[in-house]
Amino acid sequence: MLSFKKILEPQYFQSFHCIAGDCEDSCCIGWDVVIDQATYDAYQKCQDALLKPLFCEHILINDKSVGDSEYVPYAIVKMNHYICPFLTDERLCTIQKTLNEEALSITCETYPRAFNNVDGVLERSLYISCPEAARLILLNTKPMQFNNCESGAEVRNSQIPIVNTKYDAHNKPYRYFGEIRAFIISLLQDRTYPLWQRLIILSFFCSRLEQVTAEYYEEDIPYLISYFTEKIRTGEYREPMINAGTDLEMQLQAMKFLIDYRLQGEFISDQFLNCINEFMQGLCFSEGASLDIAVMKYAEAYSAYYQPFMQKHEYILENYLVNYVYKNLFPLGPQESTFYEQRSMYTEYTVLVLHYSMIRTLLIGMAGYHRDEFSAKHVIKLIQTFAKAIEHNLPYLKQAVQFISASDMNNIAGATILVKN
Repeated sequence: MLSFKKILEPQYFQSFHCIAGDCEDSCCIGWDVVIDQATYDAYQKCQDALLKPLFCEHILINDKSVGDSEYVPYAIVKMNHYICPFLTDERLCTIQKTLNEEALSITCETYPRAFNNVDGVLERSLYISCPEAARLILLNTKPMQFNNCESGAEVRNSQIPIVNTKYDAHNKPYRYFGEIRAFIISLLQDRTYPLWQRLIILSFFCSRLEQVTAEYYEEDIPYLISYFTEKIRTGEYREPMINAGTDLEMQLQAMKFLIDYRLQGEFISDQFLNCINEFMQGLCFSEGASLDIAVMKYAEAYSAYYQPFMQKHEYILENYLVNYVYKNLFPLGPQESTFYEQRSMYTEYTVLVLHYSMIRTLLIGMAGYHRDEFSAKHVIKLIQTFAKAIEHNLPYLKQAVQFISASDMNNIAGATILVKN
């Protein structure tokens, strides 16, 4: 158990409550359910007549386990066709119903809550793969705000990601983590720029930041933040971004490849498949269909349905990006992590842009399908099911980044192709 005296969290966090059986999705379907060692040991001692045989049959020690780690879990639940065997017909947890919430594993008790440890401050947020969390995060029309409090909290999980700004590790400028992230969130919430332009400016910033060597951190990083802040204020990036070319064919082709590749993988929810089918139909994609026709439909759907909607609701995607940056310790990531692969800052940016670009591309196709009926509920459904199918899928994201690199799009020019319509 870890104890924290200080907490930082988005304002939405305190409003979250699991709606259990009323939820349109289930966190017990489609994922591996991992069990920490302490919970596994407690289950082995359980004498409940209903649960004891279920524990023996369905909870297995992980052969690859090297200790009590979330990345390599101590034990796993043997699923029944991707459904947790402890899930009742009412989509409630038998363990919690029979015993209590404290009997749940760390993963089951805390999801969709996410935790980071930054200089001893507990940073709390929510995973957007939960429908109720998605609504709380995405539908607030005002820029996301954060609360500091000193009420204290305890967390069972001892493996949460850590950032210690008192020293640099892995040649990354962690000393300036707070200033860097604050600048990025401020940029993403600057509504004087359309969101795609904010992402291009972020590409410039991450590229420049990665070029700073360790011996110049103290001088160059504050200068970079000040330099970009002034350039954003004066609007010097606007004209070059507006004049940059677009390549809808390459954009759509790249995103379609990545979507098709995910369809070849393991479990995908019916809700996400429905979104993909709407995307395909909205762009007249079918076996052997001409890419030229799909690109034409893509441009039409963007202009006629997607863009008019997003002019009034772009805050939804802004909130998605800000929550992602905060939750994932972007762009530096955690230190000394056992369950996050250390990646370069620009690679972290590439992953962020991949999320945004795939979501945006799917939404354009869905807008072409729903036409004048396209609404926020379609956006929420897509983002939530997308997060469940892709954002949590680290092996897939690794392959996606390799594809972008092989396509020579892991640079500012490539980012522009991916985000500009």
